[in-house]
Amino acid sequence: MYAVPNQDTWDVILNSELGKFGYHEADHSFDIVTAKVPVEINPLETEQFTISFNEDSSGLKMNFKWDNTLVRIPIQTR
Repeated sequence: MYAVPNQDTWDVILNSELGKFGYHEADHSFDIVTAKVPVEINPLETEQFTISFNEDSSGLKMNFKWDNTLVRIPIQTR
C-alpha cells in the first residue's frame, strides 16, 4: 500500500507487488485498487504517523493521522 499526498486529497493505492521494502517506485501494473480520499483537519495533533481502524454507522474506515492531517479511507466488507 502506498499513498500520494496532495493538499486536498490523497491517492491511496493497494499494490500486490512483493519483495519490496522502503522507498521505491511502485510497479503500477500490480495496482489492485486506487482511492482518492479527502484530507481532513485532525482535531488532535498526532506527532507520530499512525494507522488505525474504526467502524461507525457509515462502515469501516482505515485512518491515517499525522500532525494535523487526517485521511479516512472507506473499506467495504462483504
